[in-house]
This record gives sequence, C-alpha cells and structure tokens, in this order.
Amino acid sequence: LDVTLGRLTVRDLRAASLALGPIAQAAGRPVPLILGQDVLQALVVEIDFPGRRLRFHRSARYAAPEDATTLAARRVGRALHLPVTVEGSGLEVLVDTGSSSALALTTAAAQAAGLLDGRPVRTRQSVVLGGVVEGGVVRAEHIGFGGLELRDVDVHVFTGPPAPGFPKGLLGVGALRRRRVVLDLARGGLHLVEAEA
Repeated sequence: LDVTLGRLTVRDLRAASLALGPIAQAAGRPVPLILGQDVLQALVVEIDFPGRRLRFHRSARYAAPEDATTLAARRVGRALHLPVTVEGSGLEVLVDTGSSSALALTTAAAQAAGLLDGRPVRTRQSVVLGGVVEGGVVRAEHIGFGGLELRDVDVHVFTGPPAPGFPKGLLGVGALRRRRVVLDLARGGLHLVEAEA
C-alpha cells in the first residue's frame, strides 16, 4: 500500500488484515487501521498524548527538541527495548505503543522483581495488538525509566511464551500518556518532552 499522512506519503507498505473489533470495543471508538512498524521504520513519529495529536517527520531531517530527554533505548530487531526499574529491580522491556497498560511483565519477571510476594492480585483487561487480554494485576510502589519515576503503578502480569528472545515485559502508553513522546525507530531513538501546561 501507499499511505498518505497529511503531506507525507509512505510507499510500498505491507498490510495485514486483522480483526480490530475487540480493540475498537475496548477503546470505545472505531479503529479502522493500525499504523505499524513499517510506518515507524520510515518516519519519526511525535506523539503528543495530552494534546491528542500526532506529527510525522522524515527521519533524515529530524532532530530531537532541545528540551527533550533522550532515553537509553536500544534497537532489538525491529523494536525498541528500554531499561526500567521496578521497586529497585532492573530489567529491560519492549516499548509497546499498542499496549494500554503502563507496564506488563511476564510471570517470571514479576516474580524476580518481588511483585508476587503475597500482595493482592486483581484481574483486569488490557488492550494489545492481538485484541484484549485478561491477566493478573499487582500494584508496584514505583517504577522508573529514563530518570522518571512513577508511583503506585498497576503492573499487568501475563504468561509469556517460552520462546528465546521474548521480552520480559512491555512498557505501554499508560507510562507515557502525560508527555510528548518521539519514536525514531529507524535510528533506535526514544525521546520524552514535558507536555505544555
């Protein structure tokens, strides 16, 4: 497909046919399509979560804003991974803008971080690319990434497939929604900008 986004046109994208009804229902609004990694590889996307706006940039011409905080993300295959701390325990997770939760961890990673220490576990749904998943949720006193700290965070716990290279967790939009986020997937860049008051 060729996709036009404002004045930009991205050519020769692969397209997949997915059942987006469950995602639309969980989101409470129509979801006719999802812009995936092929678009994110071709463009830099600036997501202004508080302002509910997107801005696309050509990668070769883009420089991060001077007031941006550049995070220590690294590219792994076609994805970005980011170091996080969960109540002082460090691990690396995949940055997933398709996940609605702040943080989701595999059962093994949650256990290693001390989150399954007898604290209450609730059941809750989370939106992911495959639809809506239900899993356990525990409350973490704090999580940190890129010099930022979030307190009293719901952490989703899911059973990860026993596949080599499967991430220990996902950092989702719940952790990013108060900021402007710049994803430069082609160059492995992740930048945060404080949203205007």
